[in-house]
Amino acid sequence: MGYSNAIGFSFFFALVAFAESPALQTVLGKCVACHSTKLEVPLGLRKEKGLLWVLPQVSDGVLEDMSARAKLNLDERQTLVESVNRLRSSEGDQASPTCFLPGVDQKRKLNRLPSLSADSSGLARWVFANKHRILFYDKVSVPRTWFGDLPTQHLSPAAPINATQYRDKGYHANAGMEFPWLHPAGVDCSQNASSDKFVVPSPGGTILKMVVRTKSSHPKYFGTEENVRGPLPSWDFSPGTTFGEVLKVDGLPFEIRLRSRQEDGTWKMDVLKPFESTEELVEGLRALCARASHPVGCQSIPAIIDRLQSPKSVFVPKLTDYLNTAALGTKRDPLTLSSTALTALSAEATLQDLPSFPQDVRQALLTETPFKSVFGKPWTKANPPGWAPTSSSEGSLVPKAYFAGFLPMTETACMKCHETAGRHVNNFDPSAKQMFDPIAEDTPRPRSWYFFVQGADGILSFHPFEPRAIRERRAAGRENVRECLVQSGLVIE
Repeated sequence: MGYSNAIGFSFFFALVAFAESPALQTVLGKCVACHSTKLEVPLGLRKEKGLLWVLPQVSDGVLEDMSARAKLNLDERQTLVESVNRLRSSEGDQASPTCFLPGVDQKRKLNRLPSLSADSSGLARWVFANKHRILFYDKVSVPRTWFGDLPTQHLSPAAPINATQYRDKGYHANAGMEFPWLHPAGVDCSQNASSDKFVVPSPGGTILKMVVRTKSSHPKYFGTEENVRGPLPSWDFSPGTTFGEVLKVDGLPFEIRLRSRQEDGTWKMDVLKPFESTEELVEGLRALCARASHPVGCQSIPAIIDRLQSPKSVFVPKLTDYLNTAALGTKRDPLTLSSTALTALSAEATLQDLPSFPQDVRQALLTETPFKSVFGKPWTKANPPGWAPTSSSEGSLVPKAYFAGFLPMTETACMKCHETAGRHVNNFDPSAKQMFDPIAEDTPRPRSWYFFVQGADGILSFHPFEPRAIRERRAAGRENVRECLVQSGLVIE
């Protein structure tokens, strides 16, 4: 079922909920006839599930397309538009849940997205042109889960198998509970960082297709042990499906990361920021404070500009200055737990330490400046380059101790971590300083850990399963895929 079909199907049930006139009943009758005879869409979906697309955000173009397919006359089209406009009121919003977040939360996050610069990449422009199709999700609506090692794969919640593993040995038993899989790259040491995740369905209206992998069909997903061979329930994302992550500092957006699935199975990426370099930031500050109604905090901007332009704000630290046992509160060096992070990060980077900004200035810079594509462009063009600034203080434009400057903005570097999604932990080579488990039977293994890394097909944060199925450790089969995703055509079984 395509995107427009799913939207139309959802409209039917949403409008039934608000039907009050014979004229609207006539319109709905035509929708039912079209779906039942021409589109072959089953009509057994419960009414509340029909609201999952957050109707107030659907474009007028989709409405017009529906009207044309149903052959509505002018009066009927007007009735449809008026009814949908009623749904676009605040009351309609709050009553409209989605597959992941309630409609009111969905719209709040959508409204907080920054604007986009006109010279951004085609991928960025496509995403922002399809804002009405964005579906936000979080750790509650899509809780972290792993597949177990047993022949019949099962879902497991985010908890170590061995409760003493982290306390006694310094690392978790579950893949994904530690660096580099636990947090978005660069914010592991930052207490004032957070993120909003979202997915934009493919142009065809789907997000993913369920598949089954075995060691013979997909060897890269399985480990070195012969007893872990599958079958493994998994999924491939539909070409055009795009994932996004809005990184925030103290609740304000400072970076957006985009990843779009291509026809050949690769991923196209982009990174959006309000400023590309120190020079652009200084220009932005001057333009902001030159306004007639500029922020009160602009009185301290001359000193901030002097500091930004001072060579003393630039330094060349080592990665270990940020990622170490003290910073992450771990018993063991996080960079020796797995070689995955070491192959994706640079050992050194030329970073700029951004100062604190007056709150009104900071808010204006991050919420009023259009974001633009900066993928592949380092913030500090030096040797070694610094791919993003950092800050040693609170109240800056990036989180405190942000270390994305060590992460090259290249597709190769990004895939070093993302390609591990859904793979068994025994796939990964240990680093040169990797510790070995003291238990005799485990000494041939790099470490004592279990399961497959969360996610699949290059995306770590998303899966199609019901949260309840994870809490109850049900089988990781298609019977536990979210009904909402299947019924709305987002998942192909």
